[in-house]
Amino acid sequence: MSAVRIFEPEYYRRLRDIERRHPWARSMRRLELGALDRYFKTTGPCRALDAGCGAGIFLAELVAVRRQVWAVGGDIAQPAVRLAMQTGVSRPAQFDVRRLPFADTSFDLVLSNDVIQHLGDEDALATLAEAARVLRPDGVLLLRTAARRGWLWKRHRDAPDYCQRNRTRMKRMLLEAGFEPRFVARVNWLPSILADLRGLFAPRPKGDVGLELNPDEPDWKARLLEVYWRWERRLVFGLRLRLPLGHTLVALARKG
Repeated sequence: MSAVRIFEPEYYRRLRDIERRHPWARSMRRLELGALDRYFKTTGPCRALDAGCGAGIFLAELVAVRRQVWAVGGDIAQPAVRLAMQTGVSRPAQFDVRRLPFADTSFDLVLSNDVIQHLGDEDALATLAEAARVLRPDGVLLLRTAARRGWLWKRHRDAPDYCQRNRTRMKRMLLEAGFEPRFVARVNWLPSILADLRGLFAPRPKGDVGLELNPDEPDWKARLLEVYWRWERRLVFGLRLRLPLGHTLVALARKG
């Protein structure tokens, strides 16, 4: 997959199907909403920006569960903006996450899901700095991105459209952009091990491996995955354990 192809309509249509139906996507939304429940408690209306909203599935669910959220979503690609509008996102806009078209301190919450994994370090830092700029003091950034893979990580080299980062690097980037990280956690521990083992006998990935997911897993497999991810959420938030592996990083940080 080239860096250009990720902006094509078919990419976003498949992404929408995965976000709607795959148990991984549903579980990630629950995990992130749980992180907000724990670290972002609000007593009144708040303004949220989903910078790189794709088809708008996460933003639509956030608004559904938090009625007092006034939300804005946008993406660099017009096909994503059209899909977000179909999803029910109000006021979706087309913009570059490295140059947000909003005034300083405009938002209480910024979301960035699966965005900076498509950016090199310089552009990723610019994106984080823009998120800090538009957040009010003590505002929150919730971020999800691809983690540097485990003991077989060399099979998953970075590509022009797919950059992976470890916890240490992610924390450093957040600090450099003006944030105070509250947590940076690996998730998807067991699935990442299984994927790496399968990768021993498969061609080396050349880009965004996320779209290799089948949106419609068999019922038995979907139920098994749901049980596993529910258990993993309890480890991460209930027991606050640091998982040693996992192909996804979830971070929450406050503007310093």
